[in-house]
Amino acid sequence: MPFQEGALPVRYLGVPLISSKLSYKDCKVLVEKMEKKIDNWTTKSLSFAARIVTDLEKRMRDFLWSGNYHKTVKPKVAWKVVCLPKDEGGLGIRSLSAVNKALLSSHVRSILSNRNSLWVRWIHTYKLKGRSFWEIPSRGRMTWGWRKLLASRSLIRPLMWKSIGNGADTNAWSDTWCNIGPLRAFITPRRIANAGFSLQSSLAELVSHDGQWNWPTAWDSRDHLFFECSFALQVWNKVRSFTNMEDINGGWSDIMAWMNHNSSLQKPDNVISRLVVAAATYFIWQERNSRLFSRNHRTAMVVSHEIITTVRLRLLSLKFKRRFENGSLVDKWKIPDNNLELNPG
Repeated sequence: MPFQEGALPVRYLGVPLISSKLSYKDCKVLVEKMEKKIDNWTTKSLSFAARIVTDLEKRMRDFLWSGNYHKTVKPKVAWKVVCLPKDEGGLGIRSLSAVNKALLSSHVRSILSNRNSLWVRWIHTYKLKGRSFWEIPSRGRMTWGWRKLLASRSLIRPLMWKSIGNGADTNAWSDTWCNIGPLRAFITPRRIANAGFSLQSSLAELVSHDGQWNWPTAWDSRDHLFFECSFALQVWNKVRSFTNMEDINGGWSDIMAWMNHNSSLQKPDNVISRLVVAAATYFIWQERNSRLFSRNHRTAMVVSHEIITTVRLRLLSLKFKRRFENGSLVDKWKIPDNNLELNPG
């Protein structure tokens, strides 16, 4: 055959390609290569190797402070400061550990986006096998490189958001597609299975043809949660006396009808009422998640107090230039006189 037969290990980008974990000895040649580059540092083309970051950065620090990578001197500035951009007070030197994390992130992004490459196809076929990258257990026998990618998930995951599109390619539980993060952080596999779903369920499977959520009503029902359930109704009844909505019951449609009718009015009474509705919605949703996922319970009185405290702190930052139609609201919210810039007459 017209080709030369070779044998492992071969080198790629200066690093031996072997099936086992790279040892220090395997990468020693890169350290030596770095030393030669430092000897002729005017070339400005240093080669970095992420697997031996500690040794390389030590030589870089020694060279920076002494002009000789063989000589160790006490650094005058912390290395993390040196690696800051110049406009932030650093020298703009790349942190090799940060570069290594960036490269790992790039590999993870390729996997998640299913980039058209032989390596990505191999990962999906032999490693993921239809499962989410975020759900693969990091245990048992696996290659060193694959273990490093899995170990990077806790660092990368908060920064990775999934574009929903039609929802067919978005994992309902593992992908981050909403503000509260991946739902698997709160909903256990048992709850998912009991609801008739699997860990591989797409977001599209959770939405019906008429746009309603398919998951159990106990998980989420807008009208039930705001504010028809007994707990939410208790909270609403406690806070609505601090608004201009005392004749509005706890029905979501009634509250939204009032909001739509008064949304463009800048009357102080209406501003306060809209703030209370927004805060009540947020804290009841927060309490619902806390009870469902961490089993922490607060009373309606405690949640109501938090709503009122939050709204009052917001009111203290406002200046009201129009009169309150309901004068009792000024007293109820204890709004200081210096927040009332009322025009005479």
